[in-house]
Amino acid sequence: MKSILQTADERRRTAAAAQHSGLLDRKVAAIIAAHPGALDVLIEGGFGPLANPVARKALAHTVTLRQAFAIRGLDEDAREAVTGRLLALGTGTEGGGDAAPEAT
Repeated sequence: MKSILQTADERRRTAAAAQHSGLLDRKVAAIIAAHPGALDVLIEGGFGPLANPVARKALAHTVTLRQAFAIRGLDEDAREAVTGRLLALGTGTEGGGDAAPEAT
């Protein structure tokens, strides 16, 4: 039989996994629009092309964060680090899937 602490820990891990998955399924532009600091986190996390406003405008609204990780060839550790930092900023799934792209 599971203890209350084990059950609470499992629920917390499930909720965190759902947040990460929801974030990975959002368009990059929606993530950037959700929080001003998200662009810096993404650039520092391996998405250097987003530093270019033209490239950002052309690409960010077309791909999800999950697709962007695959395109850039970033590993699981990088994905966990970036999504963790983004979630800490408050850029989770609360805003829905595809917010309007950032104006540049």
